[in-house]
Amino acid sequence: MKSHYAPVVRLLLTLLVAGAPIPSVASGPEDIAMTFVQAWNSHDKGQFAKIFIANAYWVPGVGIRLDGREAIVNDLALAHTTWAKLTTMKASDVVVRQLSPDVAVVLFNVPFLDKNGKAVEPGNALIIVAVKESEGWRIAVGQLTKPGQTKSPSR
Repeated sequence: MKSHYAPVVRLLLTLLVAGAPIPSVASGPEDIAMTFVQAWNSHDKGQFAKIFIANAYWVPGVGIRLDGREAIVNDLALAHTTWAKLTTMKASDVVVRQLSPDVAVVLFNVPFLDKNGKAVEPGNALIIVAVKESEGWRIAVGQLTKPGQTKSPSR
């Protein structure tokens, strides 16, 4: 684990030991990956609603763009009543590129975990544009990449 994440990890461990809830809104752009994974692993529609801004965009697959928090949350909730309810994931290789004091791009891998907590390959990756609001950092735009290679069109 990178040393600049140590304060965040200490805070989370303190909250868990104290029995306090983990914050559902990120306190900094580096926390976006954690809040997304927390929402995913909770399988709770309400947790997803907290991490997106009202007019967010989400690209869950090629040719699909969801417009607005309600559409995004409904899509994720549907997934979590079917195949996704049996999944958990973790974030790894988190990279943050701060574009301005209130906007950042966050890239990270999110492999699914098997019943023993081991990452299942190949994993997915996320690219997120996060924005700072008065309550904390939320997702404004995100795209989930699927495993596999993209083929170039034949010419």
